[in-house]
Amino acid sequence: MKIIIILACVWLSACTTASKQPANWEANELFTQLSELRKEIGVLKVDVKELKQRAVKKKTKNSNQAEIDLRHSFPMGKETAKYAIVEFTDYQCPFCLKHRKKTFPLIKQQYIDTGKIKYFIKDFPLNFHSQAKNASVSSLCAGQQGHFWEMHELIFDNNRKLSEELFVQFAVQIKLDVSNFKKCLSSAEAKKIVDNNISEGELIGVRGTPAFFVGKIKDNKLVDIRALYGAQSFSSFSRIINTLMQK
Repeated sequence: MKIIIILACVWLSACTTASKQPANWEANELFTQLSELRKEIGVLKVDVKELKQRAVKKKTKNSNQAEIDLRHSFPMGKETAKYAIVEFTDYQCPFCLKHRKKTFPLIKQQYIDTGKIKYFIKDFPLNFHSQAKNASVSSLCAGQQGHFWEMHELIFDNNRKLSEELFVQFAVQIKLDVSNFKKCLSSAEAKKIVDNNISEGELIGVRGTPAFFVGKIKDNKLVDIRALYGAQSFSSFSRIINTLMQK
């Protein structure tokens, strides 16, 4: 609003004084007003920068103080691992698919298979992805029969053509008890677990997918958390994991 007022003053000054003042006075006045405008813009830039820094600090502080419930999940990794990554994901999210194809295999090779960390998936289906929530429920139902990761992989590999019929086909393919799988798909309990994952994610600052939280495992919770947002490189994860392990 200040910028608009100043611009208006400059314009009015030029229009109303031109016939009464010498040309050089008009030029000097315009120069003065423009100089003030530059100062105002500079102040506004500083204010915006400070607000962004405060927001990042607040988000980081909230994440560090947060705890994530690791129950009702189906981790990949050895039981002896003391650290974990929790991924909040959406099965129809292209950036989640990018992470799964490019970065996750390196994390698995370097940290999961070597027993250093466990990897957890939390559901965060976005409203504008029509089959994302059904996909989350399907992976959860498969997990209850001990086949979470098989369903997880099949859904991501076919995430452009998801449907309830396809989820049932996947259940047959990985040899689930299809009758129990179908009951689970329509159960209020399974949907509630997915909704709880969404609420938990929102509470710790998740606004989009993928979102990652790296921390220590303590009493079925993730603590001492470090957050990463978006499809990140392997080196970004490696820096955080290595720093956490050195503490």
